[in-house]
Amino acid sequence: MPCQDAHRVGIQWANGEEWLLVVASDGAGSASHAEIGSRVIVDTVFDVLEEQVNSPDRSPLDTASLMLAAEEARQALVRTAREEALNLRDLAGTLLIAAVGTQRAVLAQLGDGAMAYRARGQWHCPIWPCGECHEFLRCGAIARLQTRTLAMPIDTLGVFTDGLEKLVLQFDTQTVHAPFFERLIPVLQAAPPGTSAERDDGLGRYLGNEAIGERTDDDTTLVLAWRPDVDFQSAPEAIGLGAGCAGRGAGGRIPGGRAAQPTDRCQGSMMPPGGPGPDCTAHPRD
Repeated sequence: MPCQDAHRVGIQWANGEEWLLVVASDGAGSASHAEIGSRVIVDTVFDVLEEQVNSPDRSPLDTASLMLAAEEARQALVRTAREEALNLRDLAGTLLIAAVGTQRAVLAQLGDGAMAYRARGQWHCPIWPCGECHEFLRCGAIARLQTRTLAMPIDTLGVFTDGLEKLVLQFDTQTVHAPFFERLIPVLQAAPPGTSAERDDGLGRYLGNEAIGERTDDDTTLVLAWRPDVDFQSAPEAIGLGAGCAGRGAGGRIPGGRAAQPTDRCQGSMMPPGGPGPDCTAHPRD
């Protein structure tokens, strides 16, 4: 089975403000062409947000921006299914979006996987993973996208697919297992700001080690970003980025051409018309 995850990471500037963009999608293991669907989702969302950041008016990113990008991805999946003579269900995947500025961040999520951030020394998971959304491809279903706006600077961000949920999140208390990230931050600190092959390789080796493999039966993807010396009273400094993956199947790439290995599996976000459609419930997958 080919790898069914996709992700893109980049740093953009708008009106003198630095923005970190992260988009990830975990293709559904039950979808016959999930690797196509996840790539369409990620590329469409990232391109829409990048275009807005670089537009002449350089309007700031907000929740409406993320919802628009997600709707564009839905329409792109419909077109892809039509062009490839596929059922939309064959392209199912989740969606994670993080747009992080110097003094605020905007997040959006549909399906499992999650995002965690650290601010003032405390870790938080602003949107709890939900694996029970099945109607994202229905007309008007974009309203199911969960969004959060953080009106504060954050110094560390982790975006990860569901293969890492049980290692990163404590479901009984709905909190973040901070040591998972704290032990990885030195990997980011070891290289200059920006993307780094050294950091990517370090995260990839960590995710691929036997200890991680014994605790998850799924492929894993992690994008980790750290901003050094954050002054919570003024604009912080440059961002250090790392993107690591471990999983079965073919490799993918992150911006800058550095090799990574995206991953597999989801629980039915961005599902097509005609699929089951229970409301989201904030609980882990069975």
